[in-house]
Amino acid sequence: MKSVGEFWFRIGIGVVLLLLWVVTALAGHPAGGAVFLVLGLAQLAWTVIAAKRTIRRAERAHSSR
Repeated sequence: MKSVGEFWFRIGIGVVLLLLWVVTALAGHPAGGAVFLVLGLAQLAWTVIAAKRTIRRAERAHSSR
């Protein structure tokens, strides 16, 4: 992750996918809703993992100075 803006953009994508899950499930298409649920949760998990890696890299760089 290169910036805070990219972090929030990725969070936004995850939230939009979860909102699509809710809308699709309410419309009566549970299979399509399940796809959006899985994609949204995967996007959010990927974002958190990438953010943790970036923080660890920054901490290591800072501690080696």
